[in-house]
Amino acid sequence: MGLEQHAEEWENCAMSATLVREKRQTTLPADVWEAARLAPGDQVDWAFRDGVICGKKVSRESAEVLDIEDVDPKTLAPKEGTITTESITRAITADRESQR
Repeated sequence: MGLEQHAEEWENCAMSATLVREKRQTTLPADVWEAARLAPGDQVDWAFRDGVICGKKVSRESAEVLDIEDVDPKTLAPKEGTITTESITRAITADRESQR
């Protein structure tokens, strides 16, 4: 569920300026957070198009999780793609949720 799915809410919101801090961090305005229905731990994909910064919420179902068959047994490297801290976090989260 991305920002575009709540476009009517977003388009009615006033623009809110935020400050980008030294480590490229910013705080999302509450109206954006609520319109996107974000929660702690959600992932947002970012893009820059025609002078506009766009963020799209990544659904938990579409987050890639590698199974044992997806990695080389000798090196534990993925057969396709790369392992990132985000992919490790998603895999751990998915595993914990599956055990509930």
